[in-house]
Amino acid sequence: NIFSRYRFCTKKYNVLNRHYISNLEKHFLPTSPKPFNINANIIRKSIDEIKQSFDPNYSDLKASVEIELTERVGVIHFESLESNVNLVSLNMLEELIKSLEKLNRSNDIDMIIFRSKKSKSFCAGADINYINTLNKETAFKASSLLQNFIKFIIASKPTVALIEGHCYGAGLELALACTYRVSFNRKDIKFGFPEARLGLIPGGLGSYLALTRSPSKVFLMMISAGLNINTQTAKQYGILTHILDDYSL
Repeated sequence: NIFSRYRFCTKKYNVLNRHYISNLEKHFLPTSPKPFNINANIIRKSIDEIKQSFDPNYSDLKASVEIELTERVGVIHFESLESNVNLVSLNMLEELIKSLEKLNRSNDIDMIIFRSKKSKSFCAGADINYINTLNKETAFKASSLLQNFIKFIIASKPTVALIEGHCYGAGLELALACTYRVSFNRKDIKFGFPEARLGLIPGGLGSYLALTRSPSKVFLMMISAGLNINTQTAKQYGILTHILDDYSL
């Protein structure tokens, strides 16, 4: 089993990693996944439960998410307000799920685009301060929450991740869940799963999605060793579906 290779993780995050691996092996391997049917209310309930368990001294990163409608396309512009880069926080997930649900329900929208408001950062991954607040119970909930959010994207209308800056960790998992992953031929745009350097496994189905897009040793190195790749390599191995040369959007 390829996932046995990931059991190198540090003791600190071992509970979270084992929970993720067991879910992955139970629901996805070796058979192909069935179509997802995830209710947004389940995700909102999980967010509320985790927020209630927060340490009083911890403040979740605020997020701004706006919808732009153009013809029959809905563009979700997202941004972490208290960080130089975009980070996946509970507030970010909460705002994204609201926008995604609204666009999915609209009869006037045929496609949904995720686009960062920060030109140099699509998403740098999960907020490590948030991860460090998790205990055994909330770690299970957090892992399931991110997985359900990714499933909700997969089950949505056709989606596009428009990647104009670096794309790491949970941000890359979000992108891999999209129907199309589009980026630009720029040297500063990188893709990777830095979780390995912290002793973590990509917990939002990133391992599964990466390996099914195009099974390759490159993905194994990304997930297990934290290898970063550029846009050309990402296109070659299926992380990206399109590379654009014209940056005048």
